Amino acid sequence: MKGSRNQPPGGFCAIIVALLAGGCIQESSTDRDAVGPAGPRCSRDGDCTKFANACNLSVCVNRACEFEPVVCNDDNACTNDRCDEVAGCVFEARPVGSECTLGESEVCVGSSWHHKDACDDAGHCVDGAVQACLPETGTGVACLHNECVSGVGCARVADRDGTSCVLGGRSDTCIESVRYESDACGAGVCVDGGSTPCSAGYCEVALCQGNECAVEPIGVDIDITGGWNLFELGNASSGAAVGVVTGAVIATRTGIILGADGGVEVQGMLGTLGAVAPLNGSYCVATDGSLQLALHFAGSKRVMLGRVTRGRDLAVMTVAMAGAPDGIAVLVRNRELSEAKLLGGTYRIVGLDNVVVEGSAHIDALLGSLTITAQCITGGSYDLGTTQTSVGLALPNPPSCVEFGGLNAVSFDVRATGDVHVWAGVVGTGGNYAVLQRFRVGERIVEPSLLFLVRQGLAQPAALAGDYATTRVEIDDAVELIQSDIAFDGLGSITSFSEGDIVLGPSDVGTSFVATSEPIGSLFTTLKIGAFERTRVGQVGKVTAGKVDWFVDVGTLPDIGTSNGPVVGRTLQIGVRQP
Repeated sequence: MKGSRNQPPGGFCAIIVALLAGGCIQESSTDRDAVGPAGPRCSRDGDCTKFANACNLSVCVNRACEFEPVVCNDDNACTNDRCDEVAGCVFEARPVGSECTLGESEVCVGSSWHHKDACDDAGHCVDGAVQACLPETGTGVACLHNECVSGVGCARVADRDGTSCVLGGRSDTCIESVRYESDACGAGVCVDGGSTPCSAGYCEVALCQGNECAVEPIGVDIDITGGWNLFELGNASSGAAVGVVTGAVIATRTGIILGADGGVEVQGMLGTLGAVAPLNGSYCVATDGSLQLALHFAGSKRVMLGRVTRGRDLAVMTVAMAGAPDGIAVLVRNRELSEAKLLGGTYRIVGLDNVVVEGSAHIDALLGSLTITAQCITGGSYDLGTTQTSVGLALPNPPSCVEFGGLNAVSFDVRATGDVHVWAGVVGTGGNYAVLQRFRVGERIVEPSLLFLVRQGLAQPAALAGDYATTRVEIDDAVELIQSDIAFDGLGSITSFSEGDIVLGPSDVGTSFVATSEPIGSLFTTLKIGAFERTRVGQVGKVTAGKVDWFVDVGTLPDIGTSNGPVVGRTLQIGVRQP
């Protein structure tokens, strides 16, 4: 036998394995003896046939068999190509979804994303869908846009920081005298640009012109000319007219005449501290009753802002010094003496007074009643807000009677336990109400006070329906002013309320009650807004064309459930109907 000792097992079969990818063809010893260095010896192609199969071709070249594997390739990425020794080339479909490339696949072309091409179950490459990365519209898309991102596809991408956007429908615009700055994108979120109320100077009204703030001068648009009495209650820092005593609460009463040209003639001032009286003044009033009034002193000016009632006989204003509210003011139009003499009947007392209890004087809220018969006091009492003490009025013999001081000015002695004092002021239209202050007995000095007498029986519940702007005075060591908006439906409900961050919501409760029994016309309101709870008792004021012009009330205990409960605190609120 021929062969080398070092030949691996299988002899020439090992050589054939190296040449034939389709497997080893076992040969006879005669065949092996015929193999040369280049392969099996041959004289013609037929000599090599026995070495071939379906996956390998064999031909005779230079007297030696040469082998060539069959290449199976259908140029289809969706098939796995292989050669079977018996069947030859076999093309098997790859799993559905296998990656292939028919055209553009998983790539951005402009603003469109070409999804991945993929194989189907028949071994065909199917072109992937084309998705246009179009801009989106609607809510929740501010500061994000659709964009084709390489390797990702259509994606939500943040707009460039500083790109304009709109949050809540108000951006770079002016609405209802409020300027809204431009909202802008930041890190893919629309950021509120903030807002600023339009400002205006004295006797100007702030408004919007297009997207910007503007002002419009106010003249004398409605007729409120004539004589008025101005009652003020505020902090001593509210003006040089009454001196400056830090922390003190003071009151003044000033007679003025409003001219048709917007000028104010000052007839005289009485005050807690005296000092300098105003030299003159000016005013303006818009068609909606918005009133601005200034009293000019030597080197200073005190500005008041507020509203005239629809009856044009009373106005409620806030007093501002250095731009900050510092006091409350009430203007009452002068009437003829004949109207003052109509003062009579039962009146609700609502107000703040510098009362004297057990020899100690302090400012307190009052809620009570006073009966005037034949212009003399024939009965009455009131409750004090801080001590909840009921004080009865003493009825001397002869009784204390009203004194008239010219036109509708009145004064009368009020005698309570341990406290004899004078209430003085002016009577309103038809004797239906009076605005008063306490004067020191025997002196022309006004003590810190502001009181309303409102005749009972002025209105039925439906007359209260409407929107009111309120100004509330709260006194601790000084006067604090709080402004609110409140609306009544005239059927027993408060339909809206706002005071800073306190807003009546759908789950909150607000009720109103205008008594139809004694005391007729009294007002009782309650508010429950979350943990915030408030109850107030007062009286509806003058009625014009079947609607309440104004009301006045004080705080009371929240659980009394009636319009005659004990008053609490040192608080007084006046509401004026809005047009």
